[in-house]
Amino acid sequence: MNWANILAFLVFPYIALTIFVFGHGSRYLTDRYGWNAKSSEFLEKRSDCREKEDAVNFPPGFS
Repeated sequence: MNWANILAFLVFPYIALTIFVFGHGSRYLTDRYGWNAKSSEFLEKRSDCREKEDAVNFPPGFS
């Protein structure tokens, strides 16, 4: 086993995992309420569309 394999498969994964965990932890601690699901914003905007007057009106039982 040469040094390139040792670095690539033994050292680098632990470095990447450490950066990942500490990065997410620091982001959570500094911007806790900034974390949100982008899909919920999309669904929220879509639900606003249904309340507008120009929304498509479906027959009763389909809305």
